[in-house]
Amino acid sequence: MGELISLREALAIITAQPERLAVENVLRSESAGRIAAAPVFNPVDIPLHTAAGFDGFAVRARDIATASAATPVLLPVAGSTRCGDAPVCGLPHTAWEVFAGSALPSPFDAVIRMDAVEVVDRHDDGLPAWIRLTRSPLRGDDVRLRGEDLPAGTLLADAGTALRPAHLMAFATAGIDRVPVRAQQRVAVLSTGRELVDDARDELAPGQVRNCNAPWLVAMLQRHGALPRYLRTVLDDRDEFQRSLAWASTHRFPLAISSGATAAGREDFVGEALLGLGAQILFRGVAIKPGWPVLCARLPHGGFFLGLPGNPASCAACFRLFALPLMRVLNGMAPEIPLTARLASDVACDPQRTQLLKARLASDQGVLRAQVLPGQEAHRIASLLDANAWLEIPPGTSHLAAGSIVPARLMVDDWACPV
Repeated sequence: MGELISLREALAIITAQPERLAVENVLRSESAGRIAAAPVFNPVDIPLHTAAGFDGFAVRARDIATASAATPVLLPVAGSTRCGDAPVCGLPHTAWEVFAGSALPSPFDAVIRMDAVEVVDRHDDGLPAWIRLTRSPLRGDDVRLRGEDLPAGTLLADAGTALRPAHLMAFATAGIDRVPVRAQQRVAVLSTGRELVDDARDELAPGQVRNCNAPWLVAMLQRHGALPRYLRTVLDDRDEFQRSLAWASTHRFPLAISSGATAAGREDFVGEALLGLGAQILFRGVAIKPGWPVLCARLPHGGFFLGLPGNPASCAACFRLFALPLMRVLNGMAPEIPLTARLASDVACDPQRTQLLKARLASDQGVLRAQVLPGQEAHRIASLLDANAWLEIPPGTSHLAAGSIVPARLMVDDWACPV
């Protein structure tokens, strides 16, 4: 393996790829969590008509400008409009019973809330006949103007937006039934290692371990809206690995991910298998710790391949650093902006590489503080249970004091709830 490239160089290679996933028009009800493939604009004014903001009585503000406790004003109630009724016309110097969300009759321009008036008399059907007012509202009080929430032409979701329930609420209000989204990413997942055992019911022979990377990768891919397909565990067999990748290429998977066998040892065959398949290796080896043997390639059909290291923490770190940014590119999303946090304690660092540290972020009086966790070794899983972020310590740094500000990435890139 040649000279390692920097993390910045590796990310630049990934984010420079121009490909995007195909576009689908899906039902609004199926769009939550999907990525908008084109801008979605509001076709109508919301609200569609000027409406009452509260239950009460619509009035013309100037008709009762003199109302006060000392000089109350009596108004006849000329009618009632409920939610769902068509807009109607009233008369000056009268009031009109309205309900929150009901169309405001013309020419009324203010609403007096129900608890701010005294009903003097009622008709036989229960409709107030006269009301007494002891205060004067301003024009526009408790009135919802047409289009004041979302005027026609408002951008509801830009291309590359992860659609949240709030978007579906806006789409439904605007009468939008179908939404253009990116196709869900189909991802082929492989594991390598003759020591791995997939079935939890199988007894472990001496030297064997349970396969933990594959279920983690599948879960993380599902968490980010992908459709993972676990192909198999390849028992350190280059030909079998190559056949599996050829199958993924034939079926045009946009992305394939494997773990293990990416370093420079005698049994690290992934790079050789890729070349034998006719793939183009984009980079092989990045100056990071853990995870330096990470590999990225283009498969013959144009899809991407990420070879992650086999150690669990290395696999997790490289998935977070490389797979998720690549998935963002394929979805047409904007690049992620890392958080920043203050170190809660001193940290010793490896100055030769970008160091990735498992950490726990917590808010301290509005400031994110990062506690670096014990058990930073690449094979340790326990610290992953407590961690919620990766800290990125830049190369050239051998020590950072408590209070230093460092970049941080949440363990999960929560597209549905961006920071």
